[in-house]
Amino acid sequence: FARLCARNSPILTQCAEMIGHAVRLDATSADVKVEMAYQFYLSGNYSKAYSCYQDASKLDEANMTALYGMIKCQIFEGQLDDASGQFEFLNEIHSGPGAPADLSYIGALLATRKDHDAEQTVVKLEETVRIHMEHSGLKDGKLSVANITKFDPDLLIQIATELLGHAGADPVPPGETPPQSVSKCMRVLDQVSRVAPGMLEARVLQARARYLSRDFDGAQSVLADAISLDPSHASSHMLMAQIFIEMERFRDANASLEQALSHHFEIRESPTYFLLRAQVHQRMA
Repeated sequence: FARLCARNSPILTQCAEMIGHAVRLDATSADVKVEMAYQFYLSGNYSKAYSCYQDASKLDEANMTALYGMIKCQIFEGQLDDASGQFEFLNEIHSGPGAPADLSYIGALLATRKDHDAEQTVVKLEETVRIHMEHSGLKDGKLSVANITKFDPDLLIQIATELLGHAGADPVPPGETPPQSVSKCMRVLDQVSRVAPGMLEARVLQARARYLSRDFDGAQSVLADAISLDPSHASSHMLMAQIFIEMERFRDANASLEQALSHHFEIRESPTYFLLRAQVHQRMA
């Protein structure tokens, strides 16, 4: 469930309770500790996740998932030098044919956060997806619990988010080709949607990718489906407003902004909200 919930807090809380019970039943299992660490990682509690990964590593020094997890936690905690040192050591040992997807993903995270190398980031993310899909367990088309766990839609959504982060915030000018990172992102999200069609975050990212590609009709259609899944999702309404502005449907854009505000009143403090509202009012005046 944790891998399918798009980091929904109530669901992650329930999953954490279940894995906590599993730890109490078998406190010597490194695999159970790794799963507990992953639950904390998904909830953004990287300090606790690191501690659990460390405990798992003590129980089983050969558990590479625990070592990779510790490095990812260091990256998201901003400990980039420490993470880079650990990564370089493991990369020398495990790089080359048969290297795990985790290693490529860590390389991508460091490339963007430490080295600020957009090109290398995209290369590493694409490599991560290729390796990950080769071992996803879905080649036979069977959607068992084990296969979905291996497929890990959450990881693919994070990769898609990273890819879109290198595509800019505005649609490409008319007649221009979108950045390659957008098409790569779309391919990743298409695979997620086939396995988990109800994942809201995947739909919203698909809509943003189409928006950046100037496919405004396609973006609107995908986003309408996302809003039907969760009408209270303020970010979806905000993105819909951006799409309507580009389509010069300013009254519809204003209605989308009002929907966003009605579901999350605190969004009135968002600079993006004020910018979009100003654009709409200026064009409607």
